[in-house]
Amino acid sequence: MKAQEKTEATSIEKPVLEVKPVLEANPVLEACLSPVTPTWLLNYQVEAALVEAVSLSVEASLQAAIEIFASQPTDHLVLVDARSETLVGVLNRQDVLPMQRAKRRVATLTARSQAQPLPQLLGKQPLWLAHQTLIEQSASCLAVVSEQGHLQGLVTRQSIAQLIPPSQLYATVQQQQQQLMRSQIQQSQLQQQYQQQLETLGTQVQSALMKEKKLEGFQKEFVTHASHQFRTPLTVIASSAGILNDFGDRLDAHKTQTHLQRIQTSINQITQMLDRLLLVDRPPTDQISCNLQTADLVQWCQTLMD
Repeated sequence: MKAQEKTEATSIEKPVLEVKPVLEANPVLEACLSPVTPTWLLNYQVEAALVEAVSLSVEASLQAAIEIFASQPTDHLVLVDARSETLVGVLNRQDVLPMQRAKRRVATLTARSQAQPLPQLLGKQPLWLAHQTLIEQSASCLAVVSEQGHLQGLVTRQSIAQLIPPSQLYATVQQQQQQLMRSQIQQSQLQQQYQQQLETLGTQVQSALMKEKKLEGFQKEFVTHASHQFRTPLTVIASSAGILNDFGDRLDAHKTQTHLQRIQTSINQITQMLDRLLLVDRPPTDQISCNLQTADLVQWCQTLMD
């Protein structure tokens, strides 16, 4: 019974340590730390932005690093090789945050596996040099060491930002507000342009629809008129042809000639209407090319007389 209770006690899992960020990103401070070295940094040395460094053996497990991040307000752990007393790298809190839920993976990883390069700088250096080093190497912190190689502390972007003068903060806030206002004005102008373009397109679409309706009306009217114009001579031809076919042997020569003349006249009317329809499909006169040739006018007139 006691052995069973002991087994149940050892099977209870330890509570998962929650690693939370210490400092949240501040857009105003980030705007003050531009890639171009701010002039106010020239008045400081590295020691002004120095913060305490928390070290950890490079052979330690990642779980040990998580426990330190959960218990201490630090964003960086400096990994140190205990044998050679050299700085191996840095473990950042932001890299541990997405891994704290992967229990099995964390249990098998070491702190060295997640280490990031750690730039180093000798003490008594100007702060602008530390700022440029962070920018150039895309690092979140750098180690400040003595001439003997001993770790004195860390310089982070947050520690540099804490030295920003109030006037610089005020100027940066004003600049960001102006940029926001310009962005809002540009967005409003773009919206007005889009609205005008939509209105113009709507007007063009309505105009095109009106033209299409007019063309459709013209087409219907043309078909109706053309059908009527063709139906009349065709009716005359059909009537005269029917009379000649049914009563041709009983008609005298005058009536027969009259019906033939009516048929010929109707055929001429149809031919003229077809010619008019063909004129509609012809190109404009300014697009017709003229091919001039020499001719014998006397001979042409003689041909007409013959």
